[in-house]
Amino acid sequence: MNNYIILILALSILVFIFINSKIKMSIKILKNGENDEVVINITALFGLLRYKKEIPFIDLDASKEGISLKTSKVTSFEGKSISTKKERLNITTLIENQTKYKEIFSYFIKKIQVTQLISQIHIGSSNVFVTTIAFNFIHFIYALLYTNIDAKYLLLRVHPSFDKDEFKVYFKTAFNIKIKNFLYLIKYYKIFSDNRKVGVENEQY
Repeated sequence: MNNYIILILALSILVFIFINSKIKMSIKILKNGENDEVVINITALFGLLRYKKEIPFIDLDASKEGISLKTSKVTSFEGKSISTKKERLNITTLIENQTKYKEIFSYFIKKIQVTQLISQIHIGSSNVFVTTIAFNFIHFIYALLYTNIDAKYLLLRVHPSFDKDEFKVYFKTAFNIKIKNFLYLIKYYKIFSDNRKVGVENEQY
């Protein structure tokens, strides 16, 4: 009986240590048309677990309908195209649901310890409407960051252009978050995503 009690106590302590230990994350996004990359580094359990992922940056195609994220095609054995599926980030849906985004963002900001945050964005389009919407949306995000983040190093800049098509990004951040809070965020996002309120639309033809 005593052995079971000791085992339960030991497991309880391990679980407590696990859920309260911190995940260290760093994210780097670079898009300049030459060396486009997304690099994610994650360290957990006091350095015992390490993960690094390099992801090709997805080209964005902005228009009044939104921002195209990616295109996938289904082909037959003969190589003929059967259907094409596009995912588009709908700007209108993003704006309509900014309150929900703010809730998730606020929780995330309260639970992390940011050590570094750098964001420099060059965005432009011959379509003034698209540039204006994108510029205001980025400024909305930046305002939240300035208000809620107490980072050791913080630099946020956006450079609009109204006479040419341009999208360049340099983003780098490093932060710590407890595992229990990280798991809660995943659950929160899944519910939000399943309700199809994240602003991503699918087009198939």
